Amino acid sequence: MAAPDPVPIPRLWRVDLRSLSTAEPRGEAEEPGAELRPWSNSDPVLRRVGAWGGSALAIALQLEAHAAGKPAALVIAVGAGVRRGLPTAARASISTRAPLGGYFGEGQVGGAVASRLAGVADALVIEGELDPAAHERLGRTRDGSDCVLHLDGNGVATLVRVEELAGQTPLLTAQRIQSRWPHSEALCIGPAGEVGLPFATLASGASHPSFVGRGGLGAALGARGLKAIVFDMEAAPLPTDSMPELFECLSTSPRLKVRGESGGFELMHAFGARGELTERNYSQPVSRAAATDLALEAEAAGRERKGCRGCPTPCGWIFETGAGERHSAHFGASWALGPNLGLDSFDASLQLLAACDRAGMDAKEAGAVLALLARARETHGGEALFGNLPGLQAALDELLRTPGQAQTGALGAECLARELGLFADERTVKGQSARPEANPAAVLGQCVSSNGADPLRSFPFMTEGVTAAGRLRELIGLPLGKANRDQVQTPSAGELVWWHENLMAAVDASGFCAFSAAGLLLDGLCSTDQLAEWIEPEALKHDPVLCTQTAATRLLAAGATIALLRRHLNCEWGLDPDAERPPWARAVLDQDGVLNRYWQLRGAEVGGKPTAEAMAKLATASLLTVGAKALRTSDARAARAVTTTEAGASSQDASVEDSYARIELRTVGPLREALGTCTGFRAADFPPGQVTCMDVVQALSQSRPKAARFLLREGQLTVAVYRGGKPLGAADCVRPGDTLDLVVAIAGG
Repeated sequence: MAAPDPVPIPRLWRVDLRSLSTAEPRGEAEEPGAELRPWSNSDPVLRRVGAWGGSALAIALQLEAHAAGKPAALVIAVGAGVRRGLPTAARASISTRAPLGGYFGEGQVGGAVASRLAGVADALVIEGELDPAAHERLGRTRDGSDCVLHLDGNGVATLVRVEELAGQTPLLTAQRIQSRWPHSEALCIGPAGEVGLPFATLASGASHPSFVGRGGLGAALGARGLKAIVFDMEAAPLPTDSMPELFECLSTSPRLKVRGESGGFELMHAFGARGELTERNYSQPVSRAAATDLALEAEAAGRERKGCRGCPTPCGWIFETGAGERHSAHFGASWALGPNLGLDSFDASLQLLAACDRAGMDAKEAGAVLALLARARETHGGEALFGNLPGLQAALDELLRTPGQAQTGALGAECLARELGLFADERTVKGQSARPEANPAAVLGQCVSSNGADPLRSFPFMTEGVTAAGRLRELIGLPLGKANRDQVQTPSAGELVWWHENLMAAVDASGFCAFSAAGLLLDGLCSTDQLAEWIEPEALKHDPVLCTQTAATRLLAAGATIALLRRHLNCEWGLDPDAERPPWARAVLDQDGVLNRYWQLRGAEVGGKPTAEAMAKLATASLLTVGAKALRTSDARAARAVTTTEAGASSQDASVEDSYARIELRTVGPLREALGTCTGFRAADFPPGQVTCMDVVQALSQSRPKAARFLLREGQLTVAVYRGGKPLGAADCVRPGDTLDLVVAIAGG
């Protein structure tokens, strides 16, 4: 038998900016501050974790620096899936100590950064900052920096001045860099990053940039004296026959198709259907009809799609404003800068988002700051800001003035709320803005997230359209006793968030797309085990401790390890015991089965600090069962459901007078297109007696075959059905005169 291929050892590219900037000039090749070497660590657990690559390698590197007494580095890492050319595996993980809040922050950036870096190294580690004495020579101007870090395919790092970059937008910066190095990809900052705004973002791409960096990753790069990092090397090749079975499943996923064709704005309709889309600092509900109109307006404004390489259902959309400008947009940012600020059109939110992108600042944090300023105007007088687009644009411009010089709001929503005394309106977690939601799992996810408040990583995707307890248990596979499995209890919010965080941490470490993973699992196109077999890194598959476990166990144990190590580092950095119990969320978090259940499963004490028992089980399968005893004890009590189902309000047959009343249907995106002219049924279209939700969905599936893939799978509901903001189960009765919202979506965005 042939020997198995050796597991590749991650390659590190270390760049010390201070050494690089003080070295004797050698034209444009100043190499002494950079080195390329294999990964190694004296700690056997960290050595194994780092070998998994991607964000696993990133947290191992951050812990290594902390143990050595060094400040947090800026780490850009790529997962093994990027090197393998997995479909949709195209993101780079960027992490450091977040300027906003001071805890571990990580983001996943699209574009070509990951595929280019993967050809040279598995992680780029940037340490130190430019030497002040050398900065003038290298490109510091009065208003900012013209200096970029240029990286080439031979492993050479160079500091280069590119004239007139200071003060430029991320887009113009990337375009100017690309004109100098035509085959490069830049990761750059805008004016917000230059002035140190603690919620500045990073941008990738010279056409329609992708932005990343909740928590201020852009400020972290600017603090090092850099305007951009230039990846001037060939992209890793994309195999043409990579994983045909995986590619086929991605192509046939109803939820991924809906997301791809709606750009994520199907969530606008989804939140509206539940009555959870809110406005004016999340204080008032937007009507269901208005939410649907916003989703349809976004759909109409879409002009072109963009996506990750190898993805059959690209979900990035470029939208056109009424003024003819084109910009990318996502649901969460559009909510924060739209309804949340009292703006009732998608176009208005797009204009504010474009202003954030030009500055290179996080739209969600900016939206939270503007909402607080608007609330203060309501309380203390002055020009109204809610619904006032020019006023909001002017307030946004003010944030770009140097923080610390009385520019209200420039230090983020948490500082602003305290400055203004708006404690009841403050909705932040660990220094970053958050949003209230009705689902306890969505609230909990934001509060305990170990890597910042990235949407999909914080909002469990199972909260959208998966209400069957059996399906959730099948996905999560918690180590319960036999009696509890027979009862098929609905998982609690704590269980959902724990499992979701494990999965997403491991998916990110592989480089695979988190939305793709969610779509495949929600649509029942694969099991967790099958997904793990497709995407797990070779180093995890052959890990000396985990190799005898199933693929799903290996993947989830890896994710649990990454999450616990991030939590451990945050505690080392001074995590407050109450940081994960912010006042605005305590009524939800303190319910049994929410925060207490999460901490039990995570292996954390009250307050969130990892226990010695959990730390001793790092990188083993037993880490997944560290809280199993407490879980079994809790589950001996009555089951607690995360979602509720509205039973049929009437068991009586429809009357003769009601027989011609209609059951109206409301939806958006590809499902709306597939339904065509079918907008509802008459009660008389069904046999006499009760009409159930399943009856309506089956009738739709039969009358509109093109819509069937979005509605049913193997006799089970794929679509989520809401009436009056409440979810309906398959057996719930539907009444004449009802309006049903049909939702096919993935939570998070």
